[in-house]
Amino acid sequence: MKPLARNNIVNALFFPVALFLVVSLFTIAGATQIMVGNVFTVLLFIVLIVWIYVGVMNACNLYYDDEFVYVEGLVFNTKVPLARVTKIAKDLTGMRTTGVTAWRYRLEFAPTEKLDAQIFYEVDGGTTVKAFVVVARQVNPAIVVEL
Repeated sequence: MKPLARNNIVNALFFPVALFLVVSLFTIAGATQIMVGNVFTVLLFIVLIVWIYVGVMNACNLYYDDEFVYVEGLVFNTKVPLARVTKIAKDLTGMRTTGVTAWRYRLEFAPTEKLDAQIFYEVDGGTTVKAFVVVARQVNPAIVVEL
C-alpha cells in the first residue's frame, strides 16, 4: 500500500486535543473562571468535545494500491475499489506556513459507497496525488481530476 494521506487523523485532531488539554490545565488552575467565567468555560469545553468527536468519526488516513483505496479511521476501516472513486479536486486556496504551501484536496466516492468525501493536504511540489491519479486513471478513466 502506498500512502495518499497517512497523517490525516493527526492533522485533524492535533489542534483540538492540544487546545482541550491547555484549557483543562487552565481550568484546573482556576484561570478560566477568573478570565472568562464558568458559562464560557463550559461552552468552550462543549465545542472542543464536539470538534474532537467529529474528528474521530470523520478523519481517516488514506492509502492505495492498484485496485483499492484504503480508508482507515479510528472508528472504521474500509476499502473502496478505485473504480468507485469519482473525483479528486484541488482547492484553489492553499495553507501557507513557514514558507511552505499545503494544498487542500478532496477525494470523492460513488454514492453507493455511503462514505463521505475525504479531505487531505499535500505540500507544494509533492508527487503523491499525481502518482495516485495515474494509478486511478488506469482503473477508472472516467475519474474527474481537477488539479
